[in-house]
Amino acid sequence: MIRLHQFPPPEGLPVSASPYCTKVELYLRLTAREHEVVSAPDPRKSPSKTVPWVTWSDGGVTTDSSAILERLEREGPALDDGLPEAARARGEQLVARVESPIYFSTLFSAFVDQEGWMTHREYVKAGLPWLLRPIVPAFIRRSQVIKCAANGFTSAADYAKGVTAVEEVSAALGDAPFLSGDAPRVVDCCVWAQLVGLVYTHHATPPREALRGDARLADYITRVAARGGYPLPSWS
Repeated sequence: MIRLHQFPPPEGLPVSASPYCTKVELYLRLTAREHEVVSAPDPRKSPSKTVPWVTWSDGGVTTDSSAILERLEREGPALDDGLPEAARARGEQLVARVESPIYFSTLFSAFVDQEGWMTHREYVKAGLPWLLRPIVPAFIRRSQVIKCAANGFTSAADYAKGVTAVEEVSAALGDAPFLSGDAPRVVDCCVWAQLVGLVYTHHATPPREALRGDARLADYITRVAARGGYPLPSWS
């Protein structure tokens, strides 16, 4: 059986706190692959010190979400089976453009923005042994501040990158139910995971408000959640 090790969900949500974990879990659900989800609040236990990681039935381990999906696609059943190569390429290009700015908008909101950190700090503390809770969150926050800066998110002005990415996803979706047509594909796993993480950020940011104000994307989030069996709470 496939074992997916991932950050646990924040309180009140059915999806992992990490969108990269969520995209793997959504893929497994959509393809009905037999799997077990293992709560892994401490990424230091991962071979790469990151989440997610998957332990395969043959005993092998893969620690990168994209590499995990690539193997799942090879082994089948594949979500992109029958998808024209041009459509697959468009999906990959969309993910390459929007995944990072949406992710770092969410990360910046949780760790750098003071208002968001006041709430997210409690989630971070909950995943630590009680002896470490007074000290370690500050070090975790500092590492994430550095990570955001290294990826071009140094101030609230950089939220504009997230807004642009949200708008691009909306334009790519158009009037279709999913990003590559009538059925969810790999591109939907990657993009939906980022959107669902953004829409539930703790306080108002320009990317979150752009997403919440887009009825087309709101319907898309709900539609994919229903396909994946995720009971999402209201964000209005």
